[in-house]
Amino acid sequence: MKYEDFFTTEQVADLKARGTSGSLRPADVAGRDWKRVAADIRVEFDKKTPPTSPRMQELARRWRGLIDEITGGDEGIRRGLVAIYRAEPGVTSEFFGPVVDDAVLKYIGKAVAALP
Repeated sequence: MKYEDFFTTEQVADLKARGTSGSLRPADVAGRDWKRVAADIRVEFDKKTPPTSPRMQELARRWRGLIDEITGGDEGIRRGLVAIYRAEPGVTSEFFGPVVDDAVLKYIGKAVAALP
C-alpha cells in the first residue's frame, strides 16, 4: 500500500511533519487507546446499544477525538483514512484488532453522525 494512492502530496507531508514534530503521541500509546475504544464499541455493538445512546455518544466523541488527533482536523485526510480501510480490509483488523469489522465501522459511523 502506498499512501500516495490515498492522500495528496501535501497531506502526506502534513502527516509526516506532525509525526516527526512530536505533535502526535507515540504509536504504541495511541494504538492502545484505539484498541481500547474499539473494544468498548464492540461491547455496545454486541449489546445492540442504539448509536444515539449516551454511552455510544461518549464513545463516538472518543473515536472522533482520536481521528482528529491523526488528521489534524483535515477532512481530506479523514476521507483518505476511510478509503484505506475500504481498499485494504486487513488494515482495519491490524489497527483495531479483531473486534472491528465493517458492521462495527458502520455502527460507529452512525454514532459519530449523531453527535451534536
